[in-house]
Amino acid sequence: MTTIPGILIVDDDTVIAHLIAAMLRKKGYNIVGKITSGEESIGASAAMDPDLVIMDIHLSGVLDRITAARYIFQLFFCLVIFITGTDDETILDPARHSQPYGIIFKLFSSIKLTSNVDLALYNNTVHKRTHLLYPAGAPDDILGAHEVILLLDTKGRILLFNPYAA
Repeated sequence: MTTIPGILIVDDDTVIAHLIAAMLRKKGYNIVGKITSGEESIGASAAMDPDLVIMDIHLSGVLDRITAARYIFQLFFCLVIFITGTDDETILDPARHSQPYGIIFKLFSSIKLTSNVDLALYNNTVHKRTHLLYPAGAPDDILGAHEVILLLDTKGRILLFNPYAA
């Protein structure tokens, strides 16, 4: 029995987030949540353990989208696909450092969105066979640990803490 992949949508434009969710639900995907900022996306990725995160490249908030995507991928090995309305290389070029599984340009159709999602998930199944998962520990282990666990960014800001730390 195959499980239905869970997808987290990170976009501060609720109309776009609802549109993406509707397109993916129609294809049979499970939308595990819709988040509006980079900061929230890290905690949500740990708590919801999605198979894929679809993230707007232009997010508001303290933590920029490139950094958030990099932490989501490196800590939880959760795939990220960016959505953008820009073709400005100064914005797109740094995105590659977060190791996204794709970039989808607005205005996109359902087939463009779902085919990119399908491809990312398929490539991930191949990649998982050789990649060390969860370098910081599995999300359930981090959130359920009976010791203080803090994940900090390079500037010392707290990205995620477990309930025991609270």
